[in-house]
Formats: sequence, C-alpha cells, structure tokens
Amino acid sequence: MRRETVDLGRSSAVAALVKLLALATSTNTATLRSSSGFIGAPGLCRGWNNYFQKTRLNQPADSPTICPIPMAARRRRTRRHSMSPRRALFALAALAAVLPAVASAQAYPSRLVRIVIGVPPAGVQDLLARGVAERLSKAWGQPVIVENRPGATGSIAGNQVAKAEPDGYSILMSTANNMEAAPLLQKNLPFDPVKDFIPVVGLAQVRSVVSISNGIAASNVKELAALAHKQPGTFNYGSWGVGSVAHLDAAAFAKSIDAEFSHIPYKGGNELMLALASNQVQMAVTTVSTALPLARQGRIKTIAYTGNQRSKLLPDVPTLGELGYTFDRPSGVFSFYLPAGTPRAIVDKLAEDTARIVNAPAFADEFLDINGMETYPYRGAELAKQLDASRKNYLARMKDLKID
Repeated sequence: MRRETVDLGRSSAVAALVKLLALATSTNTATLRSSSGFIGAPGLCRGWNNYFQKTRLNQPADSPTICPIPMAARRRRTRRHSMSPRRALFALAALAAVLPAVASAQAYPSRLVRIVIGVPPAGVQDLLARGVAERLSKAWGQPVIVENRPGATGSIAGNQVAKAEPDGYSILMSTANNMEAAPLLQKNLPFDPVKDFIPVVGLAQVRSVVSISNGIAASNVKELAALAHKQPGTFNYGSWGVGSVAHLDAAAFAKSIDAEFSHIPYKGGNELMLALASNQVQMAVTTVSTALPLARQGRIKTIAYTGNQRSKLLPDVPTLGELGYTFDRPSGVFSFYLPAGTPRAIVDKLAEDTARIVNAPAFADEFLDINGMETYPYRGAELAKQLDASRKNYLARMKDLKID
C-alpha cells in the first residue's frame, strides 16, 4: 500500500487540496495522512482545523471545530481510518467549496474598487463619496474611484451594482429614500432594492435648509406662507427627482405651512439651485452644503433649518421648531450597499474599515461639519433595522403626501 503525507498545517490551502485530490484519484487503497493523523473524515477535520486556526485565523488549537464536513460523515470510520477515493473526493469537495471564498476575502481588495452613486458630480452625496473613497484608498493601498450614474431617482446606479459580481469591487452609495422610492416609482424595475442588496454601513445623515428665490416678496417663513395663501397654486418648488429626499422635504414643508406648490424635478442639486436663483422655482428644501454657496453670494435666501438645533454653518437661520412648525422629515441617510451574495468576510471588512473612517472625530471636523452632515454610526443588523423603520416611514409619507 502506497502512503503519502500531506501536512495541512504547513502547506498552503490550495497546494494541500491539489495533493489530496491527486492522491484520492490515483489509488484505490491509499491511506491519506495529515500532520494531525490519518485522513479519514476525522483526520481531515483535524487537518482543516490546524490550517485555519493556526495559519489563517490565529486562533488557539483548542477552539471549537470549524470542519465543514457533515457530522455523519465524520462518524463513519473504516478500520485503520482508511478512506475510499469516493469518500476522499466527497470530503475534499467540501474543502474546495469553502476555500475560494476565504481566500478572496483575505485578499480583498486587491484591485480597483468602484463606488457608484446615482447623482451628478459636485453635490453633497458626491462630496461624501469622494471623501470616503480617498480615505479608503489610503487605508487599502488600492485605487477607489467614484462613478456618477445619475437619473431615475438613483435606480440606474442601483441596477448597475445589483447586476455586478458580488465580490466587493462594486459598491452602491445611496440614500434610504432612493432605495425605497425605486420600486414605487418604476413598475418594471430590473432589481429588488431589498432582496438584491446587503446594507453594509451608514456613512452620514444630512439635515436640510429651506431656501427661497430672491424673486418673490418674502424673507422668512411667515411671509412666504402669507404670500402662498394669497396666490394659491402660483409657486413651484424643485427637487432632484420624484421621490427624492428634496422632494419629500419640500412637500412636507409646504404642507406644514398649509400652502399649495407645484413640483418641478431636476437631475441634480446644482441644476436645482440654479433654477432657484433664476426664479424658475420659488422654493427648495436641500442640504446645507447645496444651498450655502448661493446663499453666501446673496443669490437666494435661506429662511429655516430642519434640524433640532441651528446649523453651525448657518447660525442666523432659525429652526422650524423655533418658528412653531412641526416638521417630521424623512431620513436623509447615506449608506453603502453591496450586491446580495457578497461573502460575509468582505461585507464585514468594508463595514469595519468605513466605520473607522466616518466615525473618527477628525473626519467630522474636516468633512462632515463643513458640509452640514452628522455621523450615522450604524452597520450590519442594526443598520438593516434602521432602514426597515425608515422604509415604513417613507411608504406612509408617500401615501400621506399623495406622491405617485
């Protein structure tokens, strides 16, 4: 009887697998060994544990078994622990199914990573994506780029990532509202926002500011409400897409002051603000960073902030609460999503590395505060729970505001 020894404790996983497969298929009576003993199913498990606990996972040798071979197979022993070629192939197939995912997760990322967003360049979402991408690139030593795919309330970007390989190299950055709006606003949506994605990590939460055109005779919320009541149906508000955060915020604000406005959607925040500055629309509710440049130039007027406290960037602008208005705004939360089927190790690595960046005080000081954003420290199951609650709130808001 010919015997050969394969030491799983010192060989690479791939090399050991190749040797074992060769032995299993080349002899009818071979007895296979590992550094832990004969490789009947029990010996193979010991070799597996030695390799992953000592070499890959740096866990103590007495850690619980992680052998992928079914318990029934491990209990079946032949005399002298010998294994037939069929049983050897069965056991090795279990190893072969697991090793590629482990190896790919350990190597991630080993090449360029794309962050896909559904808005044009230069808006707050684009700025946030590029800020995180730059820092991830430094942490990983690999290029991380931002790819803008605007249109259809983010569903063009969503479809691209949903159809991508689930390997962590295509990341969707989106808001909860965009993910929720897509199936409601498009009957033949080519992807399912819930089933086709894994929520990975929250990046930031944005607050909004109410801005009005210089072309109307109003300088504050009270004057705007009075003017709108005198001329019902005369004024428009704008957003960057049907069902977007800007759409829901503006509709909710109009309702809070009991005024009628018509909605005009645009492709992005910059286009919207130019329309506001030229009086094509008379009101918009946008992120602070979107409104701030034109407000500082005196081309638009900022009249109210939707946060609970005044913005550091607009300390002279009162909150709606201060003015006596109730404003139950939707969640303006930016998060990372990966395609369903992405290995858990890759999901966890992206979540951990990203959370380390966005939750650092330096990132808040250097990036979030100056762009009117706040940290949103949720990931994994807790993030999924938060997004589910947001989804229910969004559906109720869409129904309440009769947005279709």
